[in-house]
Amino acid sequence: MTRLTFSGDDSISMNQSYAYTSTTPGLTVSLQWYTSGLKVDLRGVSDVPHLPIGATWGQDWWTLELSAAGGQELAVGTVTGAKRIPYQDGAAGMDLSGSGRGCNTLTGSFTIHELAVTDGTLERLNLTFEQQCGGDTGSTRGRLLYGIPDMPPLPGPGDTGVTVKPDAVLVQWMNMRPSPLRQRTSRKSIVVKGTAKCARGRFEVKGKLEQYNERGLADGTFSTSGECTGAWQQWSATVVSMRNRDDFMTGGGTTVMGEGWTFGSEYYQLDRVLTSLSQPVTVAASGQRPGVAVAVAGSPVTTPGPRWSSTVTWKGILLRKPRR
Repeated sequence: MTRLTFSGDDSISMNQSYAYTSTTPGLTVSLQWYTSGLKVDLRGVSDVPHLPIGATWGQDWWTLELSAAGGQELAVGTVTGAKRIPYQDGAAGMDLSGSGRGCNTLTGSFTIHELAVTDGTLERLNLTFEQQCGGDTGSTRGRLLYGIPDMPPLPGPGDTGVTVKPDAVLVQWMNMRPSPLRQRTSRKSIVVKGTAKCARGRFEVKGKLEQYNERGLADGTFSTSGECTGAWQQWSATVVSMRNRDDFMTGGGTTVMGEGWTFGSEYYQLDRVLTSLSQPVTVAASGQRPGVAVAVAGSPVTTPGPRWSSTVTWKGILLRKPRR
């Protein structure tokens, strides 16, 4: 069995994680071994989700090449100073490219942790690598396994990810300090809730909410982030209207679409694993505005300030002047 995993913050990985296993249905993987190097070609769908950047017909395609310096044999140990194949000029060579992405020039290194070859035939291989394209500040890091009988499992939904709860909250409050020419108005928003789990780093959630009601389309965006604790934890985010008409929002049915990002696996060097969020959500009404203290009567508690009271009329226009 062959498994290739990688992620990074450069123009190759583009802040996403990738994992491919030769036993995955529909995935085609070939590994060519020769004493001074190797080449892996694959085409198919990643075992961990990612955005379909450069994918062809819904499938990724990648090539990984590694070679020792000066035609030497590959052996257990670390190789540094690798250049892009076939322009390495006697140095060690490497190249990870595919799905419409590649390096013009690069520097890299790889470490062979375990290697077993019998009569020129590769039996077992465990190596890690890092590649940096010329001009990039980030890099791609990954691991290649072949013939390893006890490969650790890839991160699954129980290990890392983001969920959206099927219930949301409609919050409503009065605009406490309107302009002099406008009356106090009721404002509304929706708070989306969910859970997130990751072993380290931070999780990120962003998405969009769409709701069709008797007044038309009410839509907005939300985002939040937090520190990973290794356990499932709660998150919530307030929807910001995309049309500056949050008063359209109501209780009832709505749809949430978005993305969640969590740390995946240190062993497989998967930094950011995608969770696609798309599900119906039921909105229940509430009188409390998020993040604002609420008095017993249900009105938001605000810092004392001018109150608009005594009114005068000039040419039919209602004016209000402040009273302190």
